Amino acid sequence: MNTSKKALLMLNLGTPDSPGVIDVGKYLSEFLTDSRMINIPSLLRYLLVNLIIVPTRSFSSSKGYKELWTKRGSPLKFHMEDLVKKVSKKLNKSHEVFYAMRYKNPSINSVLKKIEKKGFNEIILFPIFPQYSSATTGSFLEKTFKEISSWTVIPKITTIDQFYDNPKFINAFVENIKKFDLHNLFYIKSKLAGYTLLRKRTCKIQNLKKNTHYLLFDTLIIDKKYRGMKFSNLLMSFNNTIIKQSGFPSFLSSSSIK
Repeated sequence: MNTSKKALLMLNLGTPDSPGVIDVGKYLSEFLTDSRMINIPSLLRYLLVNLIIVPTRSFSSSKGYKELWTKRGSPLKFHMEDLVKKVSKKLNKSHEVFYAMRYKNPSINSVLKKIEKKGFNEIILFPIFPQYSSATTGSFLEKTFKEISSWTVIPKITTIDQFYDNPKFINAFVENIKKFDLHNLFYIKSKLAGYTLLRKRTCKIQNLKKNTHYLLFDTLIIDKKYRGMKFSNLLMSFNNTIIKQSGFPSFLSSSSIK
């Protein structure tokens, strides 16, 4: 056993190996056949994903990935690598830091094999999503526990829970918001009041006035169980804290849950 350091495994969603149609199709297939992503009978899910969704979405999704791809590759992947380097530098004396993707590479399985060979006494699992979701945190932990359960020697396993209300996380969020001119962050430019251009898509938002600046919180929720009051209250509490600390007027903010 390696008793000098703990292993910290940071977990993220994943990204295709390339923006090409074939790699994007493989990613979509692995991603959407996860039972926590589409919660229907396995055979029906397999047929739906591989015979309908992947053949029809691979080309359009590939086009979108090509627009985002950089010389360093996928933004999600290289930003994750940069984050791991910073965390490693901060925790160098006490932890050895790894990262894995739930879908595609580096896979959870391949990274856990490296960790197993080093024989750590403790592994800390850190899904990097602030709020819990079955389709993200739940899926990460299920997959990781399944892999570790086959080990001959199972070390102590610690999981980091949701951290949306951690003061340091909130402060970091606020500091990033304050880097921008809040009066020009989101601006309603459409001739029709109530429309804003966000990520090259036009989406309608209720009760917005033309020529007014807004701070928009946009959240995608896949889990039906977390569409209710529990998640809504959690989200609004987080948003209100950010708004208060950033100094942005609450009446010029909006929260959207899809």
